[in-house]
Amino acid sequence: MTDSSATAALTCWLCRERPVISGASGAAASLCADCELEFGHDGACAWESLVGYLLAHWETIRKLGRFDLTKAFPSDPRAGALSVHLHFLKLLACKLRSSGVPLDLESFASALRTRRAHPDVTLLVADARVAARTLLLHDAEVRLLRNQDGAVQSARWTELRHPVAIKVSYLQPGAPLRPAPGEPWHPDRQRKLVRLSPYVGEATPVAGIQGLRI
Repeated sequence: MTDSSATAALTCWLCRERPVISGASGAAASLCADCELEFGHDGACAWESLVGYLLAHWETIRKLGRFDLTKAFPSDPRAGALSVHLHFLKLLACKLRSSGVPLDLESFASALRTRRAHPDVTLLVADARVAARTLLLHDAEVRLLRNQDGAVQSARWTELRHPVAIKVSYLQPGAPLRPAPGEPWHPDRQRKLVRLSPYVGEATPVAGIQGLRI
């Protein structure tokens, strides 16, 4: 590791000024205390509210194949959806930074600072339950797809709160990839119904792309 890359690893990727939290683990390991406090609380609370609603009503949601954001966030569904989006955006960026992935995270940081959805990050909500005697493999690592030059074209990570799975996907604009099968959920698309997506399946290359786990 070069001196510059070592310094970058010890500096918060969000503010690019303050040192990361000493001795922290997980997402907080790549953020400073101020950014973790400012950008961590609202999103985490929104996710807990959403997953609490989903788990409480999962049997009905699973049969319908969808859920209603106005029931998960009755006071302000749009704000709730945005907070969940930014929560997983932050976690994905933290995982990428902690793993040393050479991807410019400024667009992620800008989305958090301005509280605007990232145009290239979507969520898929899936049912993680599988048929009897079927092994469920949950990969907490980030899956990357790179082009022939090694540049990251796609990053995908799954959060599992069984049986609810959230698949977080970043797709580089113009990348020769077919998106993962399912119904992408993005807060800028003004709709109150979120459809469930398949648990298996991810972005696939059209040509010249290599897969990698980190």
